[in-house]
Amino acid sequence: FVTQELLDYMRGRRESLDGITAVVEGLNADASRTFGENFFTATEIRHMKDVRVLYDMLFVVRNVSLFALIALVLCMKLVKENPLFLLARCSREVLAGFLTLASLLAIVIAVDFEKSWDMFHHIFFRGDAANYWRLTPFEDLMINMFPLQFFLNISIFVGVLICAFSAAVIVSSSIYLRFNRPARFKKQ
Repeated sequence: FVTQELLDYMRGRRESLDGITAVVEGLNADASRTFGENFFTATEIRHMKDVRVLYDMLFVVRNVSLFALIALVLCMKLVKENPLFLLARCSREVLAGFLTLASLLAIVIAVDFEKSWDMFHHIFFRGDAANYWRLTPFEDLMINMFPLQFFLNISIFVGVLICAFSAAVIVSSSIYLRFNRPARFKKQ
């Protein structure tokens, strides 16, 4: 229930995380704990406000990127170039560079995920938000719901998806370029 409410908040379907109640069993050997007024602590709520801003910005970046891609293809069509040839060529080059940078980032993350997680918060969270995000398992239940291993697994999953998508675009672009090269680019 709490996870669903948190996801609703992230998606903008809920205004705040205030007023979420829950009974949590197994906090210790003897008793459950009832969270009558608020399941989330003030620190968790403050952190999730910043996470929501970051989440919303990801969708803005996605939408702007899609618009830029469409505008780029239209511009190439206006210049009378073969838009698929240029798009395949640019995609292959850009994604190859991106995968190189992503590989370096993956190495840094693999060496010390916890330090990388700290750096992520310092880069993407404003002001003192970079410092208050650390949650304590005995006070903040959200850290028990989503421990560091959860975020490591998500990072690996997203990294694999990005690499697979990029590799598929690079391979398909290379195949397209091999068989659809305009005359001015063919070897004499």
